[in-house]
Amino acid sequence: MCGIVGYCGAGNQDNLKSLSKLLHHRGPDDEGFYFDELVGLAHRRLSIIDLSPLGHQPMSSEDDSLQIIFNGEIYNYQALKNELLATGRHQFKSHSDTEVILHLYEDLGTACFAKLNGMFALAIWDKNKQELILARDRVGEKPLYYAEINNVFYFSSELKVFPSIAGFTKKLNHQVFLKYLDQGYCPGPNTIFESVQKLGAGEFLVYKNNQIKIEKYWTLPTLADKSALTFSEAVSQLDNLIDEAVKIRLMSDVPLGVFLSGGLDSSLVAYYAQNNSSQKIKTFTISFGEKSFDESPHAAEVAKLLNTDHHVAQVSAAELLSTIDGLPSILDEPLADSSIIPTYWLSKKTRASVTVALGGDAGDELFFGYQTFKAWRYWQILRSQPAFIRQSLKSLVNILPSRSGYFSADFKFKRAILNFDADFYNQHFRWFSPFTLGELGELVKSPDTLDYHHSWPAEDYSKSLNQSAALYQKYYLTDDIFTKVDRASMAVSLETRAPLVDYRLIEFANSLPPDFKFHHGQGKYILKKLAEKYLPENIIYREKHGFPSPVDAWLRGPLKSRAEELFSGEKIIKQALLNPEFVQFLWQDFLSGNHYRARQIWPLFIWQLWAEKYL
Repeated sequence: MCGIVGYCGAGNQDNLKSLSKLLHHRGPDDEGFYFDELVGLAHRRLSIIDLSPLGHQPMSSEDDSLQIIFNGEIYNYQALKNELLATGRHQFKSHSDTEVILHLYEDLGTACFAKLNGMFALAIWDKNKQELILARDRVGEKPLYYAEINNVFYFSSELKVFPSIAGFTKKLNHQVFLKYLDQGYCPGPNTIFESVQKLGAGEFLVYKNNQIKIEKYWTLPTLADKSALTFSEAVSQLDNLIDEAVKIRLMSDVPLGVFLSGGLDSSLVAYYAQNNSSQKIKTFTISFGEKSFDESPHAAEVAKLLNTDHHVAQVSAAELLSTIDGLPSILDEPLADSSIIPTYWLSKKTRASVTVALGGDAGDELFFGYQTFKAWRYWQILRSQPAFIRQSLKSLVNILPSRSGYFSADFKFKRAILNFDADFYNQHFRWFSPFTLGELGELVKSPDTLDYHHSWPAEDYSKSLNQSAALYQKYYLTDDIFTKVDRASMAVSLETRAPLVDYRLIEFANSLPPDFKFHHGQGKYILKKLAEKYLPENIIYREKHGFPSPVDAWLRGPLKSRAEELFSGEKIIKQALLNPEFVQFLWQDFLSGNHYRARQIWPLFIWQLWAEKYL
């Protein structure tokens, strides 16, 4: 895993060297540069495959007409290398996957990206064509940002680089700001800064003659309504696909392990990893005091069953809290997903033993695991009830006592009831929003700019559970989950790999009908039936837990004074973005005992932290 940054145009070489230093955490093992009259490329290397100097980047073709900088891993690079050697046209000087991409581009041009199975963000300078090509992996595991500043094209692995470029203006993208408040993350292709864009998942970009051209080389497969496979046939194929996806992600020239929470997805990944290893695999989890949030006993049970070399790291409240003021530097865009904090500490503790870790991300998006899919059944029932019953239930939830536990019963009940009369699309996304649309209108200084229904692309995602799952895959997975995991892990120079987003597995999962994935109120049905072959039922069928932080207790205790400082009228008035009176109402209502407000206070707290650093 690495960091890349560069420019095309009249850029400054010394400035690029300074920008590269901002990405040191992504690649502490080596640094390299390439400059010519038009292009500057910088690479920070975290050595994983071919640790020798021959893997140094930027890497050139044999005639020096091509230069590449690459962040990621290509899991099928050996097979691709054999194909290239068989043509008799190529010689290799290294054992790296980077060189395979370079030779593949020589043969196929931009068509080469569709042959790569892996996670990547890369840049290729084609000197003969005078083209700079950027490309990003199919699901956006690895980030890639770009902008034109003073007629120079810049790109980088992280957004934090751009404010250090001469001429950059920190103009806020107000629609992205609204989307952040609504969903807790910044969905692409835009960023929180108006002038910077994200290259989309499965896209490549060609920059030539001051023109940008973007094309898709892979599109998220449409989710199917029917399948020719029987359920048992589908389980068997799923078994083979996950096994292969995990196996190819075990390749590494450095120590490797598995994140293990004790939940279904990470436990399955750990099972397949151990099954494909001749030695005990290392598994990692963290433990901290708040029992409602601690999964370490479940992880220990799975580790014992699989006979792994299990590591449990105790993380104190003081350690968790010490991370918070540094979150804007780690994230560089606001992200209200509080699991970034334990994810960072899990990565930090894991990095003490290994350089690569596999995780279980994407099971919920592919196999209908979120609470919204379960709530959908009740929404259908509620919609059929008379209006006075629906209204009575809405009134009831507003007087229910609130609790602070993760996904407490009152929280789930309120989200289900408050959203049942929304359109199908909004039912799912309002669940993740901390605010009602009415509250957002009060919170934002200029509510007339908030048009939630038109703030997302115009595709029709409202027809079925399949289409709602497609939204999770297209936006939430890429712009929340993978952003969180990439920043948390790369902040400590740890590479993470997600076997469940192997593109073959995604294509297979999306070819299955909904009732294979959500059956009689049970999400991830086919995954659970597969897991019954290998894991105990108490692990498979225990309620989804997630990986949150006890923000309610923090905001009432050790973070209270910091929150009051950030929520001061002076700071909010200066930004001219939020209504200070409504912010104070939310804060005081939270302090008076309304635990439900913690889910609204936290994104505001994170926003204020981010704004303090970047605006």
